[in-house]
Amino acid sequence: MMRRTAFVSTLIFSVSTALWASSIERYELLAKRIDYNGSVAYATGGVMIYSKDRIFRADSATYDRQSGWLDLKGDVTMSEKGSQMVHLSQSRFNLKDRRSTTQKLFAYDEPSHMWFDTEQAKLKNGIYRLKKSTISSCDRSDPAWYIRFKEGYYNQKKEYISLHHPTFYVNGVPILYLPWFGFSTNKHRRSGFLRPILGYENRENIFFVAPYYIAPQANWDLEFDPQIRLNRGFGLYSNFRFVDSNHSKGNIKLGYFKENHNYTKRHHLENSEHFGAKFKYENRQLFGKTSRLLQRYHWNDALWIDAIYLNDIDFINLDHSSHLASSKLATSKLNYFLQNDNNYLGTYLKYFIDTEKISNADTLQSLPEFQYHRYSKEMKIPNLLYSFDYHFKHNYRREGLNALWQEFSLPVTFYHHFFSEYLNFQLSENLYYSKVRYTNRIDKTQSDTANYFSNYHKLQFSTDLSRIYPSFVHNIQAQLSYIVPSFEHKSGYFAPFVTFNTETKNVTLKVSQYLYDHQGWNFFYHRFVQTIYNDSSHYKYGDSENQIIYKPKKYLTIYNTLFYSHEYGKIRKLQSGLNYHKDRYYLRLDHTYEYKRFDTNSNFVTLYGESKVSHDYNIFASYDYDFENHFTKEWSIGWKMKRKCWDYMFRYKESTTPNLTSEGAHSVVRRGILFFVRFSPFGGMKYEFNKEDKLDENDKREVIGMQNLQLIRNIR
Repeated sequence: MMRRTAFVSTLIFSVSTALWASSIERYELLAKRIDYNGSVAYATGGVMIYSKDRIFRADSATYDRQSGWLDLKGDVTMSEKGSQMVHLSQSRFNLKDRRSTTQKLFAYDEPSHMWFDTEQAKLKNGIYRLKKSTISSCDRSDPAWYIRFKEGYYNQKKEYISLHHPTFYVNGVPILYLPWFGFSTNKHRRSGFLRPILGYENRENIFFVAPYYIAPQANWDLEFDPQIRLNRGFGLYSNFRFVDSNHSKGNIKLGYFKENHNYTKRHHLENSEHFGAKFKYENRQLFGKTSRLLQRYHWNDALWIDAIYLNDIDFINLDHSSHLASSKLATSKLNYFLQNDNNYLGTYLKYFIDTEKISNADTLQSLPEFQYHRYSKEMKIPNLLYSFDYHFKHNYRREGLNALWQEFSLPVTFYHHFFSEYLNFQLSENLYYSKVRYTNRIDKTQSDTANYFSNYHKLQFSTDLSRIYPSFVHNIQAQLSYIVPSFEHKSGYFAPFVTFNTETKNVTLKVSQYLYDHQGWNFFYHRFVQTIYNDSSHYKYGDSENQIIYKPKKYLTIYNTLFYSHEYGKIRKLQSGLNYHKDRYYLRLDHTYEYKRFDTNSNFVTLYGESKVSHDYNIFASYDYDFENHFTKEWSIGWKMKRKCWDYMFRYKESTTPNLTSEGAHSVVRRGILFFVRFSPFGGMKYEFNKEDKLDENDKREVIGMQNLQLIRNIR
């Protein structure tokens, strides 16, 4: 036996030997002592073996150059790609074909914080086979949750773990057994099934959604959401999301649902099939980056689209990712603008689908609107500014009166400063002209056109003052304006849907105050607005507007906004509330009141509170009460826990809301339990149980009041 020994008694002396696992991966062996016997190397004392992807450490190692087997003993660890740490004992690795056999393996993946402890692990073709293992992302000494399984596989290339016969434990108690469970350790987007959604609706029985996600490229993905509602039917929704540049993105959603015949007949549905499409797109530089002409004159542009098509309202209600419909109108919008420092060009389109109509031939559309605006610019005369605005509107419908509508506005302003800029002065002359041409007239006695011309003078004084006090800084901004109409001329027919920009003789006072501490904290804000009219068509005093926001501490905000109507001697609108967030407690209280002369008043309070029971546990509750109709709109109570490795939430909720379905508009009482649990990093489970009751006419009178019932009937 031939032996070669290299050691130093007082200093650590390393001898390196090249180990070749393949033609492309090189390993280096370092140790205090290395002995050789033919093709076998024996290393002891601080053994380290490394390549560009792996580092092994052990008390002793044996390596056979011919077979490629590396045997490690003692305190064995391995780190792979700088993130995965593995502790082993008596492990064998074949550096030629990357096979391994390991007893008592503990591995930790730092990016996902996931660890697993296994009795035996074998590696072959990049796949680990694990036996009798435990896996978790919580503290190893006392994990809050963990999974035990008899056999599992970890695919290094796909970064995917597949477990057979796993059992979920929470605080040492088994809560769930599955025949199979798989998840990815890669946090990047990838194709596969998403967390399923399981729920219960008393009218629809069990409903189940199994989303499937496709993400072949970084700039787009596609999601399919097949769903089954046992008593109702089945459907499929899909959502295609894309990013076509660094300044634009969009998504296209398609949906279809087929009702069971018995459900359609029992609930008197107009349609047994519900389908539709949504398209959203935004581009903050549609042509600005590619057009040399736009770049030359410093133009920039943007496009925004939010379009929808549907055959009835249940296309929205049956989409699990959206809220229930509360409006009968489905609105599509397209906005595009082009601007530079001096000019603004915009075009806008609106299209409405009234889901309660059989035909929308008489629904008034806005196709299109066009606007040109010239920003304020100084004229050749000093201190003289002008701007210009042109607006074109096309109110269109196939059946009924249409209108082509043009508006022109030209304000010319003279400004000046007095008393070292303590007082600012503005005087403006404002010219306005509107012309309407009607088409598709039914009543031939009406005029084909309408004309409106007016001008008014505006006089304005303003000031902006600040003063430093020992404990705070006070800033006040005041503005007094006086408007005097000069000339007005009307001719032709004025349709109800055509409105003009009219001004009346009035004086308006606006005052805003700010208080800051010497660190710049704005702890008090006050704003007051009052208009006084001198016109027979208006009451003398307009609404008084008063707003106060007070922040005595950074964790406490108190606010109040009040609109008082002198005409009716009533508070027209009142909003008050407070926010408190300090240490363990969070509280938000809001009250809203609004007087409506020809409709039901709004008067309700909302309350949300949350408190930390301990470092990880919170309890929360919410309450929403309608004072006007004397009923509780919604209340909920719940419990949630959040840790780094897992979190869960339990909530009970009751609500009474108007709901719009293909059966018509009605009020719905919904009682529901929601339980959600998430295990980091592979996701979680959500279960929702809802019981829905549709109120009959007597129930509506008792719960939501006669006035609200009348509103619901009007919606129908």
